[in-house]
Amino acid sequence: MERAKAFLSDVVSLHVFPANCSVIKDEQKLTDKPKECPRVLAVTHGGFIKEFVNAYREIKGMGLSEEIAKNTAIYVFRIECSNCKGICQGTCPAKTFTIIMTMENDNTHLKE
Repeated sequence: MERAKAFLSDVVSLHVFPANCSVIKDEQKLTDKPKECPRVLAVTHGGFIKEFVNAYREIKGMGLSEEIAKNTAIYVFRIECSNCKGICQGTCPAKTFTIIMTMENDNTHLKE
């Protein structure tokens, strides 16, 4: 589970709390607008996703899961700055994040 925690730490540090996270320029309107949330796609095997789900469950204070990922299953996690509700705007006293699993072990794309 340690490599799943390391991966989560990398995603958070690179995409939730980037150094230049406050705003991006809208060159056509010459105004600032909030930076859009980046999306990270991770394609992996069932062993790692099980580790990642268990790292998530540990963060949430839930028991570990023995559930096996279905073939080609999709998992979706939303990770955001706890204070800014998205990408950190650079004004947070502490860099804390929330993580929510919005889709789990879904293979409905196979049923046609």
